[in-house]
Amino acid sequence: MDTPYGYTSTVKGARRVKAFYVQEFGSGQIHDNQEDPVPGTGEVIVSVQAAGVGYMDVMIADGQYPLVTEPGFVLGSELAGPIVSVGAGVPPEVVGRRVFAMTTTRSFAQLCAVDYSSALPIPDGLGSIEAVALGINALVAQEILERVGADGTSEVLVRGASGGIGLMATQLAALRGARVTAVTSTEDRGKQLLELGADRYVSREAARTRGKRYDVIVDTVGGPDMPAFIEQLADNGRFVLCGGVAGAPPTDFGSTLMANFHRSPSFLAFSLNSVNLQTLRHSAQAVMGLAVDGSLRPVVFAKLALDDAAEALGLLRTGVFGKVIIEP
Repeated sequence: MDTPYGYTSTVKGARRVKAFYVQEFGSGQIHDNQEDPVPGTGEVIVSVQAAGVGYMDVMIADGQYPLVTEPGFVLGSELAGPIVSVGAGVPPEVVGRRVFAMTTTRSFAQLCAVDYSSALPIPDGLGSIEAVALGINALVAQEILERVGADGTSEVLVRGASGGIGLMATQLAALRGARVTAVTSTEDRGKQLLELGADRYVSREAARTRGKRYDVIVDTVGGPDMPAFIEQLADNGRFVLCGGVAGAPPTDFGSTLMANFHRSPSFLAFSLNSVNLQTLRHSAQAVMGLAVDGSLRPVVFAKLALDDAAEALGLLRTGVFGKVIIEP
């Protein structure tokens, strides 16, 4: 099946383990005769009930992600499902437990090997789809809000609030008592963000020029407009860049920080790759607990079959409100 985004799906023959394979950057296809993964020492095999599709997966598939520099891999950066077998050093009684794991690659598959030490337990009351709908996005949002100290005294601007991280940051900041301004592209999305806890929403253009000051700015977009948002920091304001769907910011964005030196601005670039496992476990427990009690809402845009992985990547390119989920 050809798609408008350069990916193809070719399903034929007897099925063993199915996976979405990137042989060359910019293209991918379903392989339905993959070898069953075998757990190594300290590893477990997870039967993938849900795999999250994020913009990072699009970047990886296109060869634009700096940590994946060679093609020839199964795509997919996060998954959830039960453990079905274990390798040496892993207690056999964990078989059957549901876990969430971040994989960078490998999760667009029916079975996936993951390091048991990095598999995060999913609590009762939270489904695998909901766990992935939180997933990487909620962990990023939780960590950045902790680091910038967003609380009930904070005016927070979320740039890219309709995206995966933005939706989680909007909700989690509101749960901390912050007053949240959500930047989004349409009135319909703005109204949905109000239902999720934002105090107000503004258009992208209005956000660049409205002249309000913010204690915290969460930027998932980056790109050439980023300095205009740095200008909106209040005294002692904290700016955190945690995404780049609009590309890299201007190389001289630091001059904007220096021009606002008298405001004592802080700038933070954040990636989950820098976070240790103990901290990740603590953050996962926190956000999943909030979802179980109904405080934090996983937002799902679409659920697709593994055969439609190419279509899922295409959806991310057009922009979605919520998480795209693959159900292998």
